[in-house]
Formats: sequence, structure tokens, C-alpha cells
Amino acid sequence: MNSVETAGRFSLILVLLVATSALALPAEKDPLRPRVPLEKRGIYRNLSSPLYNDSKFAPPTTIEAGQKVYGRVCSNCHGESGDGGGPTGEFLPVKPRDFTNCQFQKKRAAGELFYVIKFGSWPMPPMIPLITEEEAWEVVAYIRTFCY
Repeated sequence: MNSVETAGRFSLILVLLVATSALALPAEKDPLRPRVPLEKRGIYRNLSSPLYNDSKFAPPTTIEAGQKVYGRVCSNCHGESGDGGGPTGEFLPVKPRDFTNCQFQKKRAAGELFYVIKFGSWPMPPMIPLITEEEAWEVVAYIRTFCY
């Protein structure tokens, strides 16, 4: 295991230690609320992937790569099916984001999803440098498949 993987796992463990354990997690109060700070929202709403023009039409190889990264890094909390029901997610103070919520998917730009993957948003830790920026964009393309 390299230092980046160690740091990423340490971040995840830290989140789990700080988070409260609950049998039934409360849903997010407002799943449509932006997670990108207001002063950066304009930049990230307009940020485009260097891998594809529109995540809805990302190449199948990009989506497959994103699925692999998602399975390795994201599914523990967000669940294999993207519904927020992963085994680690049950230890967080709120249920992880439900990517099958198509209302949420329509409201969030790809750049906003990239921002949250890169920088995190409580209780989710930053995933970069655990994964690369390219892998983050691949994950965005894969996440989009939950609603089309």
C-alpha cells in the first residue's frame, strides 16, 4: 500500500471514528442543496471534463473505468447500486448521497460532482489524492448512469 492509499484510508477511518453510529440513518435534509461553496459554485458549475464534453455521452471505456473506481472507492458508503446504502455508510451521521435520485442528478452540474469528489463535503472526505483527477471525472461519468 502506498502513502496515498494510506492517507485516503486514514481519512475514511477518521470520518468513521468521528461520525456517530446509528441503526437508521436520517436522510439528507435537503439533497438538492449545493455542496460547492457559493464563491466557487460558478467556476465548478461551468467546469468541463477533459475526458468528455457531456457525461451523458461519455465513451463506454470511460464509464467502465469509472465503475471500477466507484466499486473500489465509493461503493462502501454509496452502495453498489448508488442508492447510499453501502455497508460503511451506516456508520455516518447522515445517509450517504443517493445517486439514483434523478432530481439531484438534474440539478447538479458535472463540475459540482467533481468538486465534492476532489475536496469532500462533510462527512465525505476528499478523494483526491486517493484517486487521480482523471479517475474522479470517470466516476462522475459512471454516477450519471444511475439516472439514464
